[in-house]
Amino acid sequence: MKKGVLLGKYLKIKHCLSRKEKCSYIIGIYVDQIFLNKKILVVDDEEKNIQLIGSILKKHEKKVKIFVASDGKEAIERCYAFMPDIVLMDINMPKMDGIEACTKIKENDLFKDIPVIFLTAEASIEGKLKALRSKGNDYINKPVHEEELILRLKIHLSLKINQERIRNQLIQ
Repeated sequence: MKKGVLLGKYLKIKHCLSRKEKCSYIIGIYVDQIFLNKKILVVDDEEKNIQLIGSILKKHEKKVKIFVASDGKEAIERCYAFMPDIVLMDINMPKMDGIEACTKIKENDLFKDIPVIFLTAEASIEGKLKALRSKGNDYINKPVHEEELILRLKIHLSLKINQERIRNQLIQ
């Protein structure tokens, strides 16, 4: 059983671990600092798209670390080199497209929990379903709306952080 309550700028989640209602409390990170020192991998073959995403991210958090790749194959290499916290990936790229790259990232135990958000001009339902079947976590249509991008990043980074906290508590 999970109950979430928004308390000011903190997210408090009550997570009951057994039928005896032994509960642990997980306090989410300060929402305004969710990007602090996070590593974001931006994968796109168009330089202007990378610059746009980079400027949006830097506008909201100066201390975010942005890594770039121009195709899916390079994205996988960057995952090994930098272990990003989240990946923003185009679908249509040379060498290896975003769908194949996402599938390979999610098949690897080292990277399977890294959220992958597709950013693409592909607007058909078939394209969206294909992206989500590859275990992508979300899908944003281009042109990217700044507020939508930031909100979706906050959601997926919060989920990842809280997943890690729960996993660590269960291990202890």
